[in-house]
Amino acid sequence: MAVDYWLQNRDTEGNLLWVSSMGGYIHSIQTPFYFASKAAILSVVKSLQGLKELVGIRNSVICPGPTRTPLFDQEFCRDRLPVNDLALSTENLADAMMKLLTEEQYGNGNILEIMMTGSRDHPQVHQKEVQLEVLYPTASPMGAGTKAMEEELNFMRMVAQQGMRSSCAPEGKH
Repeated sequence: MAVDYWLQNRDTEGNLLWVSSMGGYIHSIQTPFYFASKAAILSVVKSLQGLKELVGIRNSVICPGPTRTPLFDQEFCRDRLPVNDLALSTENLADAMMKLLTEEQYGNGNILEIMMTGSRDHPQVHQKEVQLEVLYPTASPMGAGTKAMEEELNFMRMVAQQGMRSSCAPEGKH
């Protein structure tokens, strides 16, 4: 919906900030569906990574590690993040989110990991950009010269010219 709005109102700058989790690329038998949902967010962000160059819409995701929020005060979650464990504050997370929203090097499908590292006596906020591309196959069905890539490029051109709604219009009604 937001992308469609910005494509219909091109004088308004778009900036998507998704919130996922490090659970999008690590695994736990305790919460496999939660982790799968976070991986899905990462896939959406990477799928939309060309929007900044194509139509000026920024798109990034933050993947925080454990963060102290009221959720972990609840009885059912209290054991997941004990008081003595290292964790981010909501302020740490907000600062990193502002970085993604405002700094020029972000906004093109970037994945920013943030977590608290170190010790209780010397905690440190650790941030790094996660490069999911290292997991991509070396040969791709979407490679240059394929019909799949041709269709992807055609779709991107159509969206840049006519917006997202054009992808739903009947043939010849764009």
